[in-house]
Amino acid sequence: MNRQDGKYRKKIYASQFKDVSDEQVIFDLFLLTSVKYNSNTRGVKWLEVKLQDNTGFISGRIWADKIRSEYETMAGKPVFVKGTVNYYAGRPEITIEMLRVVKDGEFDLSEFCRMVEPTAVSKYIDLMRSMVSKIENGLLRDFVGHILTEETLQEMSTLPVDLHGHHNYRGGLLEHTFEVSWGAFFQTQATGPVRRYPVNKDLVSAGALLHDIDVIDRIMHNGYGYREKAFHGLIGSLPLYDILTAARAEAKLPDNLFAHLLHIIEASHENGVAKTAEAMAVRSANLLSIEYNRLEDTLWSCKTESGDCVWSRTMEREVYRFGKEKQDGDTDTPENSEAH
Repeated sequence: MNRQDGKYRKKIYASQFKDVSDEQVIFDLFLLTSVKYNSNTRGVKWLEVKLQDNTGFISGRIWADKIRSEYETMAGKPVFVKGTVNYYAGRPEITIEMLRVVKDGEFDLSEFCRMVEPTAVSKYIDLMRSMVSKIENGLLRDFVGHILTEETLQEMSTLPVDLHGHHNYRGGLLEHTFEVSWGAFFQTQATGPVRRYPVNKDLVSAGALLHDIDVIDRIMHNGYGYREKAFHGLIGSLPLYDILTAARAEAKLPDNLFAHLLHIIEASHENGVAKTAEAMAVRSANLLSIEYNRLEDTLWSCKTESGDCVWSRTMEREVYRFGKEKQDGDTDTPENSEAH
């Protein structure tokens, strides 16, 4: 671990532990995502912790004689970790001797978690604002505007869509919402005029922009990490209905528009059934964004290069990288620019 520009920098990442030898001592930084007590039938107790950086996770154990009361309050915070690497069932873990919180300003968050680039965040927010402004139906535009406030857009830029599924990184909710909205919008531009009847582009834009809005009331911040609200599994989509009905009362959205919009949102997800052209447009854009993100996540996490074929657990099939990502030091040439 070293320090540059007043910030501590990591030396070893979670993805590299498979190459670390047994009994090697480490002292490095990680995001502490969870802490829980555990014990066996012999009464031996320990703290089981999960540590994260922007390449993945690694587990750790703190045996009873090393446990400190403050460790339970550290979940969601970047920490210094001192310990020894041990292998259990062939997998590396860290037997931890000490945890200490890293002070604000002394770390770079991008080292601890995968996140959407700030420049991309600004672009997504600007384009989503533009999409809202182009909704021609004034009542529907006001309805969406009541929900997608500046505060909500900024919150979306800090949240994942899912803790363990697609777009499961900081800013994933904003990125995915943009992808679905932009994809559905252009799909209606390309297909609507040649259909037997025109697609209602306002409903498509509104449904796409709001299809995952309940995430902001379903996933909670836990320091720099996240946790899901306990009630979500018990009462399903209640946060979604609360958000939509509150905005409906403010914007005075008519029953027919609200019913169509609700169907688009409900049908957009993987277990939904689309019964209108508008719902089909949003659903197809949503599924494309999910599928592509699962592919991207597999290739990113496996660090594959051109010609590599790897198994994707989330897609349940082999995937293949045709091209190769630009390496550090590469520069765009006129030929490369034209190829893109």
